[in-house]
Amino acid sequence: MTKTRVIACIYSVYTLIYCLRLYLYNGQLKQLEKQGYNIFYLLSANHYAAIIYFLEAIVLCVVAIFIEFFLFKSFGEINGDKEFLINIATILIIFILVVLTIKLITIPILRLICKAVFIGGTAVAFMFLMDSES
Repeated sequence: MTKTRVIACIYSVYTLIYCLRLYLYNGQLKQLEKQGYNIFYLLSANHYAAIIYFLEAIVLCVVAIFIEFFLFKSFGEINGDKEFLINIATILIIFILVVLTIKLITIPILRLICKAVFIGGTAVAFMFLMDSES
């Protein structure tokens, strides 16, 4: 097993655990949202867990890009059909994990972040507008 495949296996296990934790946290966020908590409370709940999950998703996607690059690069060093199929399977697994991560982070967390940025940007624009009229 090549070093890249070992790293890909570690990445896959970590990402699966991350996705499970994120799925459970999304359920908690949806419950809090149903209870009527505002966007900024939801983003700051549990010591800013939503923002930490979002940043972790970005890091995982960037790491996946590097792993995929090295896996594609290793095609030139492959000896035999078995290694070729293992490489293809590893690439597909990582791709599926990236898609799953993006889907899970998009559902409530990215939506909340976009709303908060919109509200914050509108407030800043309003303050500049009021300041320029003075």
